[in-house]
Amino acid sequence: MAELEARNEQGGYGWRKPLPPEPFILGRHPDDRNWATEWDNFVSRKHATLHYREGKLHVQKVPTAGNPIFFNNVPIEEFSLHHGESFRIGNTLFTLHDEDAPIEISVAAKEVRNVRFENADKRIEALAALPEIIRQSPDDARL
Repeated sequence: MAELEARNEQGGYGWRKPLPPEPFILGRHPDDRNWATEWDNFVSRKHATLHYREGKLHVQKVPTAGNPIFFNNVPIEEFSLHHGESFRIGNTLFTLHDEDAPIEISVAAKEVRNVRFENADKRIEALAALPEIIRQSPDDARL
C-alpha cells in the first residue's frame, strides 16, 4: 500500500498516511484536516491537489497557494513522483512510500548531535521513531 509521509525538516513533526484512491487537498488546514501540515506556516491552507494512480503520485499546485513546491530542487507547478521520491513545500518534506518496497534512511551522526532534547515530548517522539529506523536499516553499517 502506498503512503505519503510528511516531515518538518526543522523539528521532526509529521505523519505518514495511506493514500486514498480519490484526489485530495494537501495544505496547512484543508477542509477535511486529514492531510494538514499545521506546523509549517509556509504551506498554504490549501496548497496542492494530490492523486495517487497507476503507481505514481500526481501533484498540482493550487493557483492560490503562496509558496512554490520544489521537486528535485526546482520550483514546479505540476509533476508526478514515484515511490521513494520526495517534494518540499516550505520546511516540510513529503515522501512517497510503498510498503512492499524497501525504504532506506540514513542519518548522519552530526545531525543526531544537533538535535536538542530539552523537552520530554521531543524525547518521546525520537524514541518512538527508533524502531522504524532500525527496521528499515538493511545492515549494521547503515544503521
